Amino acid sequence: AQCADRPDISVAVSKLSQFLDNPGPKHWEQAVHCLAYLKGTPELGITYTRKPAEHPWSNRLTMFVDATWADCTDTRKSTTGFVGMLNGGPVCWKSQKQPIVAQSSCEAEFIAACKSANEVCFIRQLLGELGYTQQVTRIYEDNMAAKQLAHNPGALRDRSKHFEIRYFKLQELVQQAIITLTYVGTKEQIADTLTKNLSKPLFLRLRGF
Repeated sequence: AQCADRPDISVAVSKLSQFLDNPGPKHWEQAVHCLAYLKGTPELGITYTRKPAEHPWSNRLTMFVDATWADCTDTRKSTTGFVGMLNGGPVCWKSQKQPIVAQSSCEAEFIAACKSANEVCFIRQLLGELGYTQQVTRIYEDNMAAKQLAHNPGALRDRSKHFEIRYFKLQELVQQAIITLTYVGTKEQIADTLTKNLSKPLFLRLRGF
């Protein structure tokens, strides 16, 4: 089955929507460029693949999460990007500026991971109500410091105490075996397409996952 949603333009839509009140020539050019991309790729969409019930990944949710650090030149806020995958296609995704200024890349990644974990909890509950009980959900993260902090509360306390309490929920979900953060290399990080502009080869590669 295929639907016409286009998560591949999430970054463009997120960035352009910040200038709706007072767009400039560059914003207009980028909007036209985005429309031209959509016109040139009408065949793209989200495809879901039915797997046999005994298949280990049948109806099993996974999440990819990433964040830029201080990429907004006006506010120095970071960008969260995540995409949840189920049966070969995305079922949720987000590209959004973070509400606070992160003081390190680890903090930016941790904030993004916490946001994605909240989404995981919601989808897990929905799938459970539909009869698809989930095992531990893997959240794929490419920042080792954020992964270590989530799995080892207090491990980086000297450098993380300013944000550890605020996002303690992520550590709690790990301890309860609801989620687990799994390292994934940047070249396999699908959520990278939801945080920033990428080179064309990398964008096309990740778009095809």
